[in-house]
Amino acid sequence: MRLHPGNGRRLGFSSRTSFRNQRGTPAPFALTENRRDILVRLFAGERVGEIAARTGRSESTVQNTLRTVRKQLRARTHVDLMRESLRLGIVTLEEIVARAAAVRP
Repeated sequence: MRLHPGNGRRLGFSSRTSFRNQRGTPAPFALTENRRDILVRLFAGERVGEIAARTGRSESTVQNTLRTVRKQLRARTHVDLMRESLRLGIVTLEEIVARAAAVRP
């Protein structure tokens, strides 16, 4: 899926969304930092309740965010969501591993 920067607002992105991936190259798909943070935490093994508590959001807000991102990436499950996020360069495996190491004692 190609995403033209002019379509970002229509698809629910903020005007501050950068259409660049972590390596600084143009990304075909980008999310806000808040949405990326929730994804990385989920992929690192945190539960929705833990994500909500640690980010200062309600559980329903985290669930709604995940639902929105799943729709944007056309992912049916969390596994599909992770696969697409990695494939599109939205998150990196290194970020996920680092977050998991920080969370688990």
